[in-house]
Amino acid sequence: MRRVSGGGAVYHDLGNLTFSFMTRDVSGRVTQYDKFNGPVVEVLRELGVPVEISGRNHILADGRKISGNAQVATSDRMFSHGTLLLDSDLDDVTAALRPKPGKIESKGMKSIRSRVANISEFLSAPITVDEADWRAAGELLESKYGTWAWNYGQNPACNVQRAHRFPAGDIDGRLDIQQARIAGLRIFGDFMRRADVRALETRLCGLAFERDVVASVLSAVNPTDYFATLVGRTC
Repeated sequence: MRRVSGGGAVYHDLGNLTFSFMTRDVSGRVTQYDKFNGPVVEVLRELGVPVEISGRNHILADGRKISGNAQVATSDRMFSHGTLLLDSDLDDVTAALRPKPGKIESKGMKSIRSRVANISEFLSAPITVDEADWRAAGELLESKYGTWAWNYGQNPACNVQRAHRFPAGDIDGRLDIQQARIAGLRIFGDFMRRADVRALETRLCGLAFERDVVASVLSAVNPTDYFATLVGRTC
C-alpha cells in the first residue's frame, strides 16, 4: 500500500505491526524522526533487540532494516507513522517489493531479502498473545475504544447546513453540533404545514448526530404534518 505521507510501497501481513503518532507540534516540520522513533527504539532495546536509528527514517537491527517511517504535516498538525517487521515472511516481502534493476545497480543496493530482518530473530523468547490478552483487549474495546464517547463525543463543535429545493418549495435545516450531538436545530422553508415545525426541531435536539439515530426518530414522524406540500422526496 502507499501512504498519504509519500515514500515507497509498504508491505503488510499479520507479522507486520504499524504505529502512528499525531501531534500539534509542527516545529521542524517533517524532520522529527528521532523524536517519534525514540520510544520505539527504547522498547526494542529493553527486549534485547540491538537497534539503532539509521539515516533519516529507518530503524535497523544488526545493520538490517526492521522499520521504515514517513511523516506528513499541515499548518497545525503533524502525523508520523512507521512499520515494524515482527515476524513477516521475508520471502513474501521480497516478492512484493521489487525495486527497478537500474536503481539497484546505480545505488549499489543489496537485495531486499538481505537488507531486511524480523524483530523475532533477535528475541530470546517469542512474543505470544494468549486468551487472557485477547480478553483484556476485548474488555478495553468495550469499555473505552469502542464507545460512542471515545469515537464521537470529543469532536469539536460545528455548524451544519442541509438544504434542498423541491418543485413545490425549499427545506433548509441549520444544525448546531456539540460533542457530536444536535444541540440546536432550526428548519426554514416556504412549505405549507399542519403542525408547528418547532415540535420537530425539539424532537431532534439532543440526538447523536448519526444518520441511523436521526432516521430512526424520523421514521415515527408523519412528514405531511410538517411539510405538507413537499412530501415525495427526502432531503
